Amino acid sequence: MALDLSESAANGDWRLLFLGRDELKKVTEQDVLRVAKAYLKESNRTLGQFIPDKTPDRAEIPESPEISTRFKDFKGGEAISEGEVFEPSPTNIEARLLRSKLPNGMKLVLLPKKTRGGTVSALLTLRFADEKALFGKGAAAQMAGSLLMRGTKSKSRQQIQDASDRLKAQLNVSGGVNNATASVQTVAAKSRRRANGWPPKSCASRRSPTANSKRFASSASRRSKPARASRSRWL
Repeated sequence: MALDLSESAANGDWRLLFLGRDELKKVTEQDVLRVAKAYLKESNRTLGQFIPDKTPDRAEIPESPEISTRFKDFKGGEAISEGEVFEPSPTNIEARLLRSKLPNGMKLVLLPKKTRGGTVSALLTLRFADEKALFGKGAAAQMAGSLLMRGTKSKSRQQIQDASDRLKAQLNVSGGVNNATASVQTVAAKSRRRANGWPPKSCASRRSPTANSKRFASSASRRSKPARASRSRWL
């Protein structure tokens, strides 16, 4: 009933539900015939006919093989890392965190942890401007935020997608009136894990998703005032 009332309210007035009920009681057979003649015209009719074929060409579906036959030579794929048992309590998380600050003042927080399948997750948040600079720009900021994944000054939408596919990464960039956020999820590459001695070996990560997320997300911050506070969090 509540759903029906909401539909009537969306059409203009919640009382339409009861008005329609009362008007339906007044409908006669003559009303039905009149409406049928007015709308069910032959010129507006679509007619379908089934004409059987004496020699139909049908696809033959083979019988499904026995399950035991299908698994006869099955060996499975390469085993993936199981990760570690980690209690996500505030105390444990704080004890594992590595905090630092980049040369540009951005705060960096790392959470080294063995994950299932070597999954790496990154979250980058850029905050900028103040209430005076942002006054009256809410709608424009929301629209710009929805376009961040459509391309940048140096990367087209297809190039962003190709880079994500090459890195086997799921990338999402969005923005609001005073911030831009980039999230990345990918799989650690052993060949890059110790690149330049960072990040630590215990931290299943790689630099390329971080560099890409900062580059894409910074496209919004370049159009605004200098960053007031920024942070990056690795999960």
